[in-house]
Amino acid sequence: MSVSRKEKVSFEKFYAFDSTTITLFSDVMKGVGRNPKGDGKEKGGLKVHMLTDVHADTAVFAKISEAKMHDKKFLRHLNPTKGSMLVFDKA
Repeated sequence: MSVSRKEKVSFEKFYAFDSTTITLFSDVMKGVGRNPKGDGKEKGGLKVHMLTDVHADTAVFAKISEAKMHDKKFLRHLNPTKGSMLVFDKA
């Protein structure tokens, strides 16, 4: 999120949520992960889900899961306070 956009946000508790996948051993172990559709997309590895305080540019919560865990399943681990605003992509 660009600095010019977040300065105009009036929410005091404003958080951004996103995740990234870290592929493990794909070059060493060609058969790692699952391949349900046969399209070459393997899901072996780890996924790091992170909640960031937009105003402070710091992580406030992070969780590591298996790569195939969808972001919507991770959201149940969050407990935002009343009046908080969470933004995220459509995963």
